[in-house]
Amino acid sequence: MNKFSIVLSCFTAGMALLAGPVLAESAAIDTENITACSRKEALELLERKQFGDAEAIFSRLLAQSPGADSEMDLAASHFRRGDYQGAYALVIAAMDGAAESHSGEVPEISRGATCEHYTPSMMYLCAAECLYKQKHYRRASKLYRKALKELLPGDWTLVAGFTLAGLGACEERLGNFEKAVANYEEMARLYRDLYGAEDINYGWALLMLSEALENAGEDKKAEAAYEKSIWIFRQTNFLRLSKEYPDVDPDTMRQKVFGKGYTDTFRNADSIFSGKSKYLSKTTATIPDELCPWRSQLSKSEAPGWVWLDPNVPTKAVLVCVHGLGLHHRAFDSFARRVAPEGIITISFDVRGFGSYLESRGQDSLDLEDCVEDLEKVTGCIKRDYAPAPLFLLGESMGGAIALRVASRTPENIDGLICSVPSGSRYKGARTAVKVGLRYLMGKNKPMNIGKQVIKQATSDDDLRDQWSSDPSSRLMLTPKELLIFNSFMDQNLEVARRIDKTPVIFFQGDDDRLVKKEGTFDLFEALATPEKTMVLLGSTEHLIFEADQFKDDVTLGVIGWMRAHSAVNTAE
Repeated sequence: MNKFSIVLSCFTAGMALLAGPVLAESAAIDTENITACSRKEALELLERKQFGDAEAIFSRLLAQSPGADSEMDLAASHFRRGDYQGAYALVIAAMDGAAESHSGEVPEISRGATCEHYTPSMMYLCAAECLYKQKHYRRASKLYRKALKELLPGDWTLVAGFTLAGLGACEERLGNFEKAVANYEEMARLYRDLYGAEDINYGWALLMLSEALENAGEDKKAEAAYEKSIWIFRQTNFLRLSKEYPDVDPDTMRQKVFGKGYTDTFRNADSIFSGKSKYLSKTTATIPDELCPWRSQLSKSEAPGWVWLDPNVPTKAVLVCVHGLGLHHRAFDSFARRVAPEGIITISFDVRGFGSYLESRGQDSLDLEDCVEDLEKVTGCIKRDYAPAPLFLLGESMGGAIALRVASRTPENIDGLICSVPSGSRYKGARTAVKVGLRYLMGKNKPMNIGKQVIKQATSDDDLRDQWSSDPSSRLMLTPKELLIFNSFMDQNLEVARRIDKTPVIFFQGDDDRLVKKEGTFDLFEALATPEKTMVLLGSTEHLIFEADQFKDDVTLGVIGWMRAHSAVNTAE
């Protein structure tokens, strides 16, 4: 039986219950099947972010069937809701009570700690993940290494991949960039061998590797890894859009998605990374499709950038979008689909720590400075490959502040800036600051749930609140340290706005916004040095204006008109 697998015997269990207690042997089987059904239900609850309900089921299963499997499952529910310390304690208990010494020695798994769903390597990996999330990188790295050492032929190859990613992230955080590169290179080879040289999982591995190479001073290799990762991400979008528009000629669609970027140079840029992974032959190369208690996804399915376009109309402009706090790149879906028939290609990018970055070790924490650098780099590629089409940058809330920063630092790439509620001046800001400060003293890296309050202030729409809360790609648990970084970043908006002296800018602010104070947006608008600036105050409008299907058509038409008026090049055919 595969690790993390679920015995799908709910139907059998249900029929047995209807049949009643016929034989003692049947009753024992019924209990096993009911347990399997309960575990499946708990895993599904985890995917829906109903952590309390899932944890209650796992706790009941542990009481019914004490053992390492049940302890590991319960640990997973703690891990998924951000209680990494509690999760780690349960993993250690599952190892049969082994504990680390004061010298930081790696705990050993007792022979009695047998598991059906977890191998020793998996247990060490889970323990390492708990320490990684608490920023205990040295201790975590020891456990990651132990996980690699304990790999068995029956382990999924993905276990080796996750372990290499975590170990690479630890080494990078510790400043050991050459060691980070070695682990990421091995991970990249492994995913290339497992999935193929054009698969999205390999693309993510190359993206992580490119950053480590850059930090290690290997700029040429870093550029090669980055260009191939971008090629793969575009290819992923091309394949998705080709299914959405099956009647469109592939060459036409490819030109729309890649621009001038579909070249053999970029496609084969990874040829400098030769050799085979040593871990593929040591593990089982099956790619699992079961739910995993410890991860929201076992393999990547989305690129960090999501593309919308209409292949049947000439390209007039490219619009790069940046989402708000807690959301992700697909939040712009309905807006992007509305502007696509106008010849606007929309590319929305996830901010580090959100959406597609949630399971990307080393990139799964909120890092706004690195996000700005990410966008500077990728807008440079887009400007290069889609020229002469003008490039506009749109950001909402946190995304608006990020967009301000990018436009101030690389004005040569941006033909116009669209900012929705970019101010850091917030209602109940003082109360939130006190709460964050107190939680920081209790544990700066322990996540706190800010989602309920943010969602409540952002919208009065109950359906949108429920959708936002349960969206598996959203992230509403942030650490006090991350929130302080966020507040510091937002506090610099006025200084940043003063540096924008030429780029055309349009600001949007909802008059009924209960999250961001409109006075803060007005102050930012006044600080802009550019003479080409417009301020739009929208009546009967809350915080979200362009995301989560909240856009209004008259506003959209206004944005399209503004983009046309400020296009540096007329690309109409």
